Amino acid sequence: MNTAPDQSSPDEDSPWKWLTGGWAKGIFAAVLAAVVFYVEEDWRGAMAWQEAQAEIAAAGESLDPAKFIPPTIPDEENFGALPIFKLESDPSGYNPKNLSPLAMNRALVHVDQIPSSKDEETGSSFLPYLGNWQKGEPTDLPAIQKRLTELCRTDLPITPLPANATPAQLFELLCPALADLRAANQTYPLCRFNEDYTSEPPPLRPLGGVVAQIKMAKVLSYEERLALLDKQPGLALDDMNIDWKIDSGLRKEPLLISGLVSIGVVAIQLGVVTEGLAEHDWNDRHLAQLDTDLGKIDRLREFQNCVRGEVALFMIPTVDYTGEHRTFGPDLFFFDLSPVSMRPPWVNFFSKCASGIIPNGWFDDYKATYAKTHLLGTIKMVDPASRRVFPEKEAHALRYIEDAKGTSYWRDFLTSSVTPTIHGVRPFAYAQVQVDEARIACRLERYRLAHGAYPDSLTALIPDYGADLPRDVMNGEPYHYKPMKDGTYLLYSVGWDQIDDGGKQSEAQYHSPIDDPDWVWGNHPGTKK
Repeated sequence: MNTAPDQSSPDEDSPWKWLTGGWAKGIFAAVLAAVVFYVEEDWRGAMAWQEAQAEIAAAGESLDPAKFIPPTIPDEENFGALPIFKLESDPSGYNPKNLSPLAMNRALVHVDQIPSSKDEETGSSFLPYLGNWQKGEPTDLPAIQKRLTELCRTDLPITPLPANATPAQLFELLCPALADLRAANQTYPLCRFNEDYTSEPPPLRPLGGVVAQIKMAKVLSYEERLALLDKQPGLALDDMNIDWKIDSGLRKEPLLISGLVSIGVVAIQLGVVTEGLAEHDWNDRHLAQLDTDLGKIDRLREFQNCVRGEVALFMIPTVDYTGEHRTFGPDLFFFDLSPVSMRPPWVNFFSKCASGIIPNGWFDDYKATYAKTHLLGTIKMVDPASRRVFPEKEAHALRYIEDAKGTSYWRDFLTSSVTPTIHGVRPFAYAQVQVDEARIACRLERYRLAHGAYPDSLTALIPDYGADLPRDVMNGEPYHYKPMKDGTYLLYSVGWDQIDDGGKQSEAQYHSPIDDPDWVWGNHPGTKK
């Protein structure tokens, strides 16, 4: 029998035969596609970043972080270098490198026991509630003095109390740091909190020295209100000067969080200013000094400084660091600075995988869009030279995101990243309006002291009380002013919508004044008789 010869190749049964088959071609094609994809995306991102830097430079803006870091101040001149502001390792924080002004926390031991309502005045450690003067809540001065006396005897059992001590004197016994700060305020002319803008990664840089100033402002304002109750407006002004100096340091720091803390500090102090005006506690000299101090605040210029610093000192270094240290990805993508052990396992797994495969070009593309949005768009929503705010220019800022290449998911991610800073214009605008209105209110009170009544129009304040009468930053027109028949007045800005609603405020029980149709001075119509 003839047997057909074997026509198979000698290598047909080789274990390496798949290398020349479809699997090899598929893998090769996939690898080639991946290489082409990464090369193309890296090139495109690099070009986008290069073009963005050119556009930003052409607009007169800078990305050099050194230009935005405030100059250092010698310790012998720096109020912010006092031991009470020193940052120390805080074991209570999530981040092991967390730093906090622990000395300040110890000195202001009662800061967390300042009640915001009568219902909160519970427990043996709480300070007495001072009442809400805007709501017409009565102030029980004997009860306040009794409560402070009890706290002094509990906390300072061996300290003799002065005979007939006033509430302000009793509070100073509980917080002796206030007297030290008042004395230091006369010696240290400048203030800076020496924040570190060079350590990495930026999201983990300690900002405890900045954010803790809200606590200081609360304690100072409590002392100031006690001083006003004691009919000591000069003492209240002395303590307020401490906060003005602290705020001058906050305004030097070029980050959005610093600006927002500064807004909060000044807002707390304006509550005391308004109460003193309503009760006619300030004399002409006090009012002139308050006007001068408030005139140093320029929220529009500060907002631009914060935006520039946010880009150059925070965003760009953060993105660069994340691109170089991909395991830091979870912190960037989820804005989560808690320990890894506290995150759901799937979050760590997914975010690490995602951050590990992202092309370098996407990081460059993100930087390009973020920087252009803010440095070519957001900062133009305010004009410090003309003292104007332009809400309508928000659409121009967002256009840089709409024009960005990529999927809708990518644009949504960009939008969620940049809008907090864009929306930051509004609180800065509101803060400037409140400062302007406070200055006008001080001049109105000076006029009343001299003439026995408020003027018929704001023009009557010129020139005796200053030719630089502030104008509404929302439309460039004079602030609206209306004397009332009961001897009070209404003073307001047209607000964010730039529409005059006649001084209308929200009727909702719980709302933020920043959302009111008009921005009314003191959040109430006028002042007491």
